[in-house]
Amino acid sequence: MPALIFRKGLDLKHEVASVLAESYHSALVNQIKAQDYRFVSGRLTIHLAREFGFCYGVDRAVDYAYQARRRFPHQRVFLTGEIIHNPHVNDRLRELGIGFLSDPGQREAELEPSDVVILPAFGVTIGELQRFDRVGCFTYSFEPGTLSAELSDQVDEDVKIARRDLLMSVQQPISLARNQALVGRTLDVLVEGHAEATAEDGLPTGQMLTLARSYRDAPEIDGYVLVEGELPAGEIVPVRVTGALVYDLVATSELMPQQVIAPGTVIGPDGPSR
Repeated sequence: MPALIFRKGLDLKHEVASVLAESYHSALVNQIKAQDYRFVSGRLTIHLAREFGFCYGVDRAVDYAYQARRRFPHQRVFLTGEIIHNPHVNDRLRELGIGFLSDPGQREAELEPSDVVILPAFGVTIGELQRFDRVGCFTYSFEPGTLSAELSDQVDEDVKIARRDLLMSVQQPISLARNQALVGRTLDVLVEGHAEATAEDGLPTGQMLTLARSYRDAPEIDGYVLVEGELPAGEIVPVRVTGALVYDLVATSELMPQQVIAPGTVIGPDGPSR
């Protein structure tokens, strides 16, 4: 079941900030906060929790859902399940066209290659991760102005890295196996550009590669299809997958001229000879 899983943020936080504010911010709540978190009406006094609002995980998941909808306006976008027990929030996400795989009638088996699936950082089992082509994660980083950045009990950086590495150690063999299953298949890819190949020691080899994306690859998020030779940028061409890496595929172009080598031919620097 090909699926698109986000490895990092989409850099659209500022573009969706006004929409989030309009959808979830309350003038009354802001007024109560300004009054030392108290609202008094006659004999009635209401005290508002100073940490009132979404927890950090939910706040970020909702933010990413809005960013995903903005980034992929013409694709179906799904969350694996409801991320908060708040009907208003979940209904608002549905109104934006964001589906929930936990809803009646929604089945993972019916996901299409172009669909986008968002995995929250909570409530996902290893079994669920194994059903998706790709999973990535990143360690928490401070965002100025957020309550979480001011908390005193921060997780140590080495603990964050260890947790990230543990998750990726589970997912990387899955990703490699998925890619290996594509070896021998022909895929249509979009040519993005070119790059010079490098050896294991990091030195350039002089061989040019084409950087392309298949239907499984989101720009700036997923890996490449690395095609031998130089193909015209901006074109969609068929390629045959010849190798697999953890995140990338290696391929040859179906358009490249093929030579038929007769038995007994010697391949030298000047080409085939008998």
